[in-house]
Amino acid sequence: MRQQRPDDPAARQLVELAWNSPDLLMMLDFEGTILAVNPAWTVTLDRDADSLVGQLFLDFVHAEDVERARERWGDLHDGEPVVDERNRWQDSDGVWRWLSWSLNRDVDVGRVYAAGRDVTGRMTQFLRVTHDRQLLETAERLASVGSWEWNVAADLITLSTGMRQLLRLDGEDGPVRARRLLAHVHPDDRATVSGQIEHARSGGGPVEFEFRVPDRDGHDRILLARVEQHRADRHIVHLYGAAQDVTDQRHLNRLKDAFLAAVSHELRTPLTVAHGIATTLQRKSESLNEAQRRRLQDALERSVVRLSELMTDLLDLARLGRGQMPHRPVRFDLVELTTEVTSAAADAARIVVEGPPQLLVVADRGIVERILANLLENASKYAPTGTVTVGIARRHRDGFRLTVADEGPGVPAQELERIFQPFHRLADDHPQPGAGVGLALVAEFVHAHEGRVCARARDGGAELIVDIPGTSH
Repeated sequence: MRQQRPDDPAARQLVELAWNSPDLLMMLDFEGTILAVNPAWTVTLDRDADSLVGQLFLDFVHAEDVERARERWGDLHDGEPVVDERNRWQDSDGVWRWLSWSLNRDVDVGRVYAAGRDVTGRMTQFLRVTHDRQLLETAERLASVGSWEWNVAADLITLSTGMRQLLRLDGEDGPVRARRLLAHVHPDDRATVSGQIEHARSGGGPVEFEFRVPDRDGHDRILLARVEQHRADRHIVHLYGAAQDVTDQRHLNRLKDAFLAAVSHELRTPLTVAHGIATTLQRKSESLNEAQRRRLQDALERSVVRLSELMTDLLDLARLGRGQMPHRPVRFDLVELTTEVTSAAADAARIVVEGPPQLLVVADRGIVERILANLLENASKYAPTGTVTVGIARRHRDGFRLTVADEGPGVPAQELERIFQPFHRLADDHPQPGAGVGLALVAEFVHAHEGRVCARARDGGAELIVDIPGTSH
């Protein structure tokens, strides 16, 4: 090193030891200026004393590591030891190498002694493993999947991050036992899960099964699991499993089935009527008088209109789901629009409007008209008698609330949230036609306005509520 070696033999031996150490050794002042280095710097980084001594050590640290190195330097001066602090230094070829540092401070002489070691290989491997783990966690999160490994002899299960999230074990670390995981399975599915796992554990081959996991909001998530064995000396020592959240997929399958059933039913009726009328007009046109022909033509037109309305609703529902429905807010009088819609309703005589004489709002006028028309059609269908009350009220700035209350049989409590789902009907055998699209459209229209829609039971009927927030225009 660049300091005078002491005459004491033991001290001289210690200096010689430091001088010949394969570790990177350096002495610094309290400002971080390098005062001396040993020859290992030339071997490790191909840097000699002339290029280092007199420079601040932070000038050699990678820019991304400087802030952390400065913090740890401050910790050292606060009396905290620095051990295995890692940062990158550049060698003479421009390659950044990871160095692990330990530092001590000698207050009496005003010096800091540092010992470093090249850990590039270890850090490269660590970063690669970390990167691979991050990729796996990202893939699991995006695909809603998780995996696990079960040490059969120890009865310990190691879960991936994705599996912990699927089982709602996010805040827990370390291996867990089977009974701990089983507690997170829906009570009605625990016997199935236990039986399938035991089948795989006893050598019965790979198994695949579904089970439910109660969610924090009270709903059930559906997981599809597959388990395989790993043998050693003909004994099963590990079970490996993977699970995927298929809740949305199962929901889509149910929606598809409901869609096909609803549409086929709704299309069949007007198509059958239209076909029958067209056949009658074709075969018996000459025997029909003018009044009969006009009644048949009117019925044919109603069937065609019904088909057109149904197709329009289905296309609008699809566009809204993809965010492709145009939204054109304008300022208009909500009371005036409500009067127009209620006056044109089939059962206008029993509709009562309650609200101020005028209420200027900002929204898409055409969409609000569709919302109100669908709410009134729903009331007409499920509450064919009694008064239907339409309420209008101001809700902050340009926002407003629409309510439609009827005097029908009401909505069961378990159906209050479901009635706005596509193709869902309270009664599939209801005498009035319907595909379960009207209220689903209302919900999508309201969401397009960033509003809220809900249903609630009331004495002697049901009330549907739409809140549209204020919009600057």
